Amino acid sequence: MIFIKPNGKVKQYGNLKQMSAIEPPLWIACLASYYGDSTVIDAEVMNMDSEDILRNIDKSQKIVIFPTGSFSSAFFQQRGVAHELEEYLIDSGVKDVEVWEKMNIDPTNTVINWDLLPMDKYKAPNWHSWGRKDRKYGATFTSISCPYGCSFCSIHDFYSCKFKRRNLKLAIDDIVMLYSKWGITNFKLMDEMFLLGKDHVLRFCKLLRETGLSDKLNIWAYARIDTATPDLLETMYSSGMKWVSYGIESGNAEIRKSYNKGGFSNEDIRNVVKTTHDVGMSIVGNFIFGLYDDNLDTLQQTLDFAQELNCEFSNFFCYVNYKDKNKPPIEFAQYSPYFKPEHTKYLTSAQVVKFRDDAFHKYYTDSQYLDMIQRKFGKEASDSMRELTKIRLERNLR
Repeated sequence: MIFIKPNGKVKQYGNLKQMSAIEPPLWIACLASYYGDSTVIDAEVMNMDSEDILRNIDKSQKIVIFPTGSFSSAFFQQRGVAHELEEYLIDSGVKDVEVWEKMNIDPTNTVINWDLLPMDKYKAPNWHSWGRKDRKYGATFTSISCPYGCSFCSIHDFYSCKFKRRNLKLAIDDIVMLYSKWGITNFKLMDEMFLLGKDHVLRFCKLLRETGLSDKLNIWAYARIDTATPDLLETMYSSGMKWVSYGIESGNAEIRKSYNKGGFSNEDIRNVVKTTHDVGMSIVGNFIFGLYDDNLDTLQQTLDFAQELNCEFSNFFCYVNYKDKNKPPIEFAQYSPYFKPEHTKYLTSAQVVKFRDDAFHKYYTDSQYLDMIQRKFGKEASDSMRELTKIRLERNLR
């Protein structure tokens, strides 16, 4: 079989397409490795259009197009591009073409053949490589799916299964292989929630230290505020895990509570952020604008809280209902000109998007933030954010 990752960069990222990270399609690599005797065409990293793909395939082989990206919800965004490619290939005489929108295997026991991917071409997010010599980027995972049920998340749909651990030795083998063969030191753990279960985290970190690579590695992973403890964070940092990504979502405690994020207060968040910084780790804070009870005041509370926490990087998302099957795929893409999030009880979609985009520029042009980045990562890092904020996202607000 030939597995294809479609190229949706232009539609998904608009005028930011040249600046975004390019992540190895881990789940496609798992599928191709599982089925065996397969090849992979990553049209995104190779910057291939439909005609390029057609010239590089054997029409007699089975073609599987798999929409995938940096998060499980990405298959919603790429679904339209995938089906457009499917139609083009069929019209061009390819007989056996399918779009798979979800994982149809259990990847936790799969040994990944990394030679299927052009691993020298992937690049980490700009923030992840600050202060590093390069942006080479690898990925692995220690679990799939998630035991939680946040209403704004589509994780369970993508994996078609409940939370499940992977053999940790396989994950360690991925890291060792990618470092040994391609010199990759920047890694993402694709777990939807890595920091979940103390014994699991400690076992992984022990195995990671035994590789002798801990002082070279720069790994980031997702965590929950209510599972991050000082001892675990210290162990993670000493093992090569330099960044952690927290789902903070809202600066309003009542709104967090209505979305299954009410187990911690703003003060809890402040304490965990401080503890994380105290052990030396950097933070990606994730915030959502446009939850159903949001109004302009609560949106401002979220922005104010983000600025108070002053994380090294903050993602500002808008709320999207990924269970809406009637929504055109391009409207799911957060950075697309055609992005259309949900309206709130008080605000239109356009108002939410405008606030989000203005908030992004206010956060990243703030002198408190830029001074912190320069102190921690150097002038090149702060200058990169000054350059980024010269660009305004193209939006088709209506």
